[in-house]
Amino acid sequence: MILISLSSKFTKLSHNLSIGSQKKLVIVNLDGIFDYQIKQLEATSDSPFAHGNIMERMVIVSSAEKMLQSLTQIVESNIE
Repeated sequence: MILISLSSKFTKLSHNLSIGSQKKLVIVNLDGIFDYQIKQLEATSDSPFAHGNIMERMVIVSSAEKMLQSLTQIVESNIE
């Protein structure tokens, strides 16, 4: 599981989620700060050059409360 909180880390972390990785990518998109990067990843995932299933592993939330709920669900699903 990876939590992104800084824009400068976005590209590096999403690139590190390689083919076959099952890690969740949690994006806390407060005030739409990552809207452009999310759209870019969506466009790339539709491209014939895309590898893996990054969009299926992304969890996008817009508040700290929703982030905590998502993280709790991810952790609980990995325990079972």
